[in-house]
Amino acid sequence: MDNNTLVKKVFTMSLLAMGLAACSGANNTINSSAGGSDPSTRTSCTSEENCIQIEFVDDPVINLNYSCGSVVNVTDERGIAVCPSNSRVEFYLQSTKSLRRVVLGNVLVQPAGQSILRITPLDLVATRNEVTRLSSPQAAAAINITRFLQALREQDTTGVELEPFVATAPVNRIKITDQLKDQLDLLTENVAAGSFGSDDFITKTLPFLEAAKRTPISAAQAEARLLTTLKAIKTGVYFGTPAITLPSQLGGTPALDGLTGNTQIDDLRLGIEGEAAPDTQSGNSGLLRSTMALYALIDRDGMQIGQAMQWTGRANTSEGIYNLYRQNTFDKLRPTNTLGGFDPITDQVNGQWQWRSVSTPAKIIDFNEGRLLRNYSMVGSRRLYENLTTDKNEPAAGTIGRWIQRAIAVQKPDGTLDNIPEIKGTATISKAASVNSFFDRTVWRTPDTVRVGERSIFPLHATLRFRYGTPEEGCPQGGCTDLPNLSVTILENGNIISDFAAGATPLGAAGNCAAVDPISLKDAEGVQEYRVGTVRAAYTGTNPDDLFIGPSMLFSGDVFGVHDGLQIASLAATPRVKINVAGTLGASTSPTINITDSSTAETESDGGDAAKWGHIYNAYLAFYDTTGLTEAQKQVYVEAKKRQQGTVTAAVTPCYPSAENRTK
Repeated sequence: MDNNTLVKKVFTMSLLAMGLAACSGANNTINSSAGGSDPSTRTSCTSEENCIQIEFVDDPVINLNYSCGSVVNVTDERGIAVCPSNSRVEFYLQSTKSLRRVVLGNVLVQPAGQSILRITPLDLVATRNEVTRLSSPQAAAAINITRFLQALREQDTTGVELEPFVATAPVNRIKITDQLKDQLDLLTENVAAGSFGSDDFITKTLPFLEAAKRTPISAAQAEARLLTTLKAIKTGVYFGTPAITLPSQLGGTPALDGLTGNTQIDDLRLGIEGEAAPDTQSGNSGLLRSTMALYALIDRDGMQIGQAMQWTGRANTSEGIYNLYRQNTFDKLRPTNTLGGFDPITDQVNGQWQWRSVSTPAKIIDFNEGRLLRNYSMVGSRRLYENLTTDKNEPAAGTIGRWIQRAIAVQKPDGTLDNIPEIKGTATISKAASVNSFFDRTVWRTPDTVRVGERSIFPLHATLRFRYGTPEEGCPQGGCTDLPNLSVTILENGNIISDFAAGATPLGAAGNCAAVDPISLKDAEGVQEYRVGTVRAAYTGTNPDDLFIGPSMLFSGDVFGVHDGLQIASLAATPRVKINVAGTLGASTSPTINITDSSTAETESDGGDAAKWGHIYNAYLAFYDTTGLTEAQKQVYVEAKKRQQGTVTAAVTPCYPSAENRTK
């Protein structure tokens, strides 16, 4: 395997991110008998229309009516609608006889950077861009839509919800039956979207609500549930690469010194770059320039784990910045706090997205401007903004991603001061991996989701076993070294944290499986745990007995020792993995799990290739240009090449309760 594989993959991901953003969308069709009787309408979008998959998510809403252009249908079992790009989609509820309808609102369908465009009740209100908090009057319509829809969950004949709302696990969806919608015909008139701006919606829908014996949830409950949804939409792995430019035509050869040798410069810049003001460089050769690589995983609590590197050096020409990461060692950065980078309501950089130098703590990188567009990318230039949004107007203030490193004076070992000037720049940061809005309860079994007599799986305590090298490099037959084990806990809410043992050296010690405070992350034995990842998906395989989860993990901080910088299924640098958790449900006192590669298909049955990890710091060290170094100096980078990737296996931590002790 090429020793530069990880870094090259990162650059490729960045190019695909922006290159596909303007033309993305799955060319899917849907087939359904639902829809109107108007012969001019149809139930499917054709491939010629650049069909866009849309998930309407309060929780995902099933059997919700929608129309977009001539397409009229209902959302499927995943809450998915499919519409032509640049159409307007209207969401509504309508009886099978089409006598009455309740309109929720409409929104323009534009390509998402990723496969699914997620629409929430907040996106349906005209005041969307004015909302900074869900308790504001501008958000009233979104809150009332949420109140209404949450009351429509499927019930049995006695009025008991078949899938009751669970606050502790991402298993919620709203399935609206045709029988329930037929009672809309009791309305005296259609209900327009504007009615949701106040409690007027209750008055107008009262005949329906009373007949269906449904009561909207409170505004406070709706705010909490909608905020959970908005945080979940932000959840995922984000990455920014060192600076990349493209030639005049989007999709041309990237200017990546060491990869292609192409140095054409253009204003369509990808990555993170900046420079100091020229007047601070008197007497020095070249402008002081900086570029960064950044990886951040934001979990379902809106909290982040992060790994980042900064290269700084002088360059006489613009293209010189693209040599920085090849010819200069990097400065390791970590987030100054655990709060995720983007506000879940406004999509703006939250004002606290700061990264601190590990070696020079006074040096802080502040991402002070930027907006996450379509829940996918913060762009660093107007050209990229236009490409992603197709909007040719000037972006609104605060939209373009920007960062600043303020001037500081650092005391050197001899007592003198090193004056580091202010550096400013732009940032393009994209989401490499999102999470699913809904986890199948067949797989995601927690004490709050299983029925009496059933066994839960989560929280799941697992021990990860790492090995340097890959099968392609001769492992496990030879040449590979084991790393210390790491124990983790996969929580009921889908987040993943460390599981360190009390009074033991963290690395290599088996976890204690102790309960953890959800805020402080201190466990019942007083051990401080740390965020390491999240679960993106929970699904069954082609063999229905297989129960898979798809995690993503980043390990960051000195507490993780040699694992600091390691990534699993970040998708920006490492392929997907799946964990089969079906072995935890048997009667055996020794429950089992199995982790394998799933980069080709997440629905494959077990038995795939070995799961892989990547070490991003070592990967960039391996990419360093060692020309001119002594053999002794080169050895650092030679060793980094051996330690930039490997395989991982997983086992249940010994203290994980037996199946009998996990039976409700």
